[in-house]
Amino acid sequence: MRSITFLVVLVAVIGLSACSQAIRDDGTVLKQPKYDELLKSISGQNGRLCIRERDINGYGTLNSHVLSVASRKNKHYLVTTMYSCPSLQHSMRAAFIGSFSDFCGGRDKIATDEESCPIRNIYEFDSRDAAFEAFDQAKEKYQAVEQEIKEIRRKKS
Repeated sequence: MRSITFLVVLVAVIGLSACSQAIRDDGTVLKQPKYDELLKSISGQNGRLCIRERDINGYGTLNSHVLSVASRKNKHYLVTTMYSCPSLQHSMRAAFIGSFSDFCGGRDKIATDEESCPIRNIYEFDSRDAAFEAFDQAKEKYQAVEQEIKEIRRKKS
């Protein structure tokens, strides 16, 4: 029974990883990047920040992987989740659950009524505009790779 379960999980993992990559004509593998990797590259930050929970002034969801968080200290943050958290896009409220009085990437989570979403990283920006500009750049790169993967698959089918 364990062997069958292992085999089913292995096939699922291989199948899912194949959805986010393609092989170019020159043999190189094109992988769909995570928003977190793109924001790390764009911002030049490592994402290992903490926000004081009492400084959080509001939040909004940019997609199922990235949240925008406003701070009372005139800073703006982009918060990435470990995995897709679709309930963040339609939930009326969310709880920032941190250790002590800080909310940190790689350690804490955001919870809605439907799910709990572990935080991967937090990126700090001097303004909302700068944060949204970084997100827009990441989204543009993400969509460009996504489109290239689709075109490669279309050619090969």
